[in-house]
Amino acid sequence: MLIGCDGSRSRVRQLRYPTSFQNNSLPIRLLGVLVSFTRSGCHAMLSLDPYFFKGTGPLTSAYLWFSFLSVPPGSNSNDEVVCQIIVSWPYRPGFRGREDAVDPPKSNSGKFLAVYHAGSPELG
Repeated sequence: MLIGCDGSRSRVRQLRYPTSFQNNSLPIRLLGVLVSFTRSGCHAMLSLDPYFFKGTGPLTSAYLWFSFLSVPPGSNSNDEVVCQIIVSWPYRPGFRGREDAVDPPKSNSGKFLAVYHAGSPELG
């Protein structure tokens, strides 16, 4: 038995299937960020679920993943809580009213706005 766990550029897959090892690109773009909050700043999210939550915007087909990566024990409201936020969206013309398909932003401010407006059907 051969098990390959070497990722999207798998040498195992390339050796085993030399003519058909290429990946299939999905028409989706994804943006992931790490964000730090104080415990008091993410209290509402912690009360929803202490681990993670996810959802899809039915008007946009955008997807949101939110998870807590580090939550210190205790109840100090100033403790730093590290979170992961991932948003994805369909890569196609017309998404969110734009003429061209939407690529992930390159600037930090653009990334912030993409995450902030992920589920909104309006342009953001």
